[in-house]
Amino acid sequence: MEISSILFGNGIGLALDAHHFNLANAINIIWNEVNDEEKNVIALGKNIPPLSESELENHHQILSATKILSKFNNENINWLQPVGDNFENTYKKM
Repeated sequence: MEISSILFGNGIGLALDAHHFNLANAINIIWNEVNDEEKNVIALGKNIPPLSESELENHHQILSATKILSKFNNENINWLQPVGDNFENTYKKM
């Protein structure tokens, strides 16, 4: 039996339900569900949520950097402060 997958981008989602698949709307929903410390991390210290894909580019870079640095942690050294250690978990909430 052959298995097929259909992949579609945000364009179809927006056509089906523009409000539900709108990035700014989704982030605002998340913004209201996270605590102040998580808001600070998500906002990169700017006190406002990122509302566009271009604003999220820095988050992707930070996530990549924290994953790389975490690989080198051991019992003698931790390259990240607690906020960096927890960045991936906070970012996943977005």
